[in-house]
Amino acid sequence: MWDKLKGKSKEDKGEETRLEIQKLTDKFVAVFKKGVGHELGKLGIQEPSVTLTGYPTLTPSFIIAKFNDNESQPITLIQALELYMGTPSGALVTIKKVYPSVAVFVSTVPGAIPFTLVHREISKGSLKGSQKLFMPFTNTNFGELKLTDQSLMQHPLVSNLNQKSDVFGIISSNFLTSGSVHLTHKAQLNLGYNDLGGRCTIIPFGDETVIFLRDVKGDLYTYFNFKHQLYALSQIRACVSQSVKNDKVSGNVPAPVFNALYSLSKSGSAPT
Repeated sequence: MWDKLKGKSKEDKGEETRLEIQKLTDKFVAVFKKGVGHELGKLGIQEPSVTLTGYPTLTPSFIIAKFNDNESQPITLIQALELYMGTPSGALVTIKKVYPSVAVFVSTVPGAIPFTLVHREISKGSLKGSQKLFMPFTNTNFGELKLTDQSLMQHPLVSNLNQKSDVFGIISSNFLTSGSVHLTHKAQLNLGYNDLGGRCTIIPFGDETVIFLRDVKGDLYTYFNFKHQLYALSQIRACVSQSVKNDKVSGNVPAPVFNALYSLSKSGSAPT
């Protein structure tokens, strides 16, 4: 009786919150699976297998979608889900919102390239604008000024990738580095990443090379331009395939997140 008079306990409220977050997450996963499956179907690609790592709390959960593209190459699409819980400006009650932050396309090529590559926008100097390039990431101090050894820019792999102007256009317009989530008419969450990996990162992990293409989602939710995004991935993969060796190489990792993404790409159910 006393418990009823006091109202719900902290444990009861915590369980209600957990169930609400679970419901929000499950709803998003269902929308994601349907939307992604529909868009891939337009390209004649079979519906992906979809696995969820858990439910977002103080750390993200991840949707892991696996499918084979039109070249019969396995692709892993990792969608991070995060939780907002608070009372933003313009709200009178606590808002709970599960939202998509960074999405990552992962494709693996057997064999290793000699070093990590990052796609970056590099300033040409005052009033000269900037240039988008794939650059070898041979620095282990994570310093922007020591990003690359200029002599490696003539390596055939780097040179071939940097001639792909159509791919650069797709990367710039279809793989965003920032986004937002609408909370109220007065508040929004700003999303993004600013590590040295950039939109595209290519890392040798032992006896294979892994291509990561990152995109910030937010209010774009489940929208993917698969036709262009998978074309860019295919073109990058073709260049990488021409330069791999049987040597085992552990490339420098521009940010710890790539180790986690690599592990996630190995999990989940394979497409049937």
